[in-house]
Amino acid sequence: MSGIFAKIKSGYNNFSISEKKVAEYVLKNPGEVPFQSVYDLARSIGVSVPTVTRMTKKIGYQSFKKFKVELAVDTSSTIVDIYSEINPQDKDEDLARKVFSSNIQALEDTLKIIDFNDLSKTAKCISSAKRTVFFGVGGSGLVAMEAALRFSHLDVQAEAYCDPLQMLVQAKRLKENCIAVGISHSGRTKQTIQALSVARRSKAVTAGISNYIDTPLKDECNYYLCTSFAESRVKAASLSSRTAQLCLIDVLYLMVAKHRNKIWDIEGLNDLIEKNLRT
Repeated sequence: MSGIFAKIKSGYNNFSISEKKVAEYVLKNPGEVPFQSVYDLARSIGVSVPTVTRMTKKIGYQSFKKFKVELAVDTSSTIVDIYSEINPQDKDEDLARKVFSSNIQALEDTLKIIDFNDLSKTAKCISSAKRTVFFGVGGSGLVAMEAALRFSHLDVQAEAYCDPLQMLVQAKRLKENCIAVGISHSGRTKQTIQALSVARRSKAVTAGISNYIDTPLKDECNYYLCTSFAESRVKAASLSSRTAQLCLIDVLYLMVAKHRNKIWDIEGLNDLIEKNLRT
């Protein structure tokens, strides 16, 4: 499946007002759109034909025809609301089901839109880099620290920085044989974007992880990995988007392990940690 619904929802915040009308119409009438011409669709929505084509191009389709073909494929399965809003009347069981459902949906949709070429190239860069530095603020900073710890298990020189000043200093210290990975759910975190910009000017490879297809963060990245979690009035993004981010880190971890010619003695490290915990 192409994940066309996930792409629309991921790019929604970057659409113009008229483009959002097109997106909303497609999401509400997915079974009808494949049978409409671009002119009929534009007339039905009350927008111009260029507006329709701009929206489809923003989510990666070069022509409206290709967009319709993939939409027809995706509509063969049931469309499920990405997130059921949490409300005070929810029973504990309802709350648990909604949280699990949102995480499952976020992972499934992320798998549909991920750029596997960028994913593989990022892993190869990390596997051979002299330094791998993760940048993130707030919840993304926690993901950055977790990522650095995991890659350290592979004997990768991995570091994480969450303080804005430290981020700039370390970004400036990076060189051609280094990679900087910026993590930002919104893709608009100024400190993270600035750190990647500095790292890029220092000739380091830059990669980004965000929840939206087109963001200022992407402009500073050689490689860009996009998760998919649709926003709702309940800000559960800090939960479900983090799940998708960590899943991407896990995939990168395994890819790096595969690319590394010499794997560190991880079992020896595990024994050392276990002995330390017992004392």
